[in-house]
Amino acid sequence: MGTVVRSELTAPLPSSAAAEQPRQRRIGLRHTVQPEIILKGDPATAPAVFSAWKYNPPKSRQTVIISELSAVLPGDTLLVVAHHGQPTYFGLCSATREWNAESAGVVRAVLTPAPGSA
Repeated sequence: MGTVVRSELTAPLPSSAAAEQPRQRRIGLRHTVQPEIILKGDPATAPAVFSAWKYNPPKSRQTVIISELSAVLPGDTLLVVAHHGQPTYFGLCSATREWNAESAGVVRAVLTPAPGSA
């Protein structure tokens, strides 16, 4: 688990003309995560999490809303579950990768239920 300490574009914003096409409004972001709780493995193998967001130029005639995208911002805390040597993506309301029984067990051992919630 870690805190997002930096978010940056993976490519320049689209030009005003290109951004008039709604399909060109999706942008990529790279989030640097500072490890706080290490459940397993070496955090250096997953130093960043990638996500997508929308871009609406200030002078555009229309606003695009992509409701399935979740915002990731500096200060957010993420549970990062990654494969060694592969990019980690923050997706649509899902874990960064599918969990196996071992991953779920490690998380349950560290993040116990709140008192009275079981």
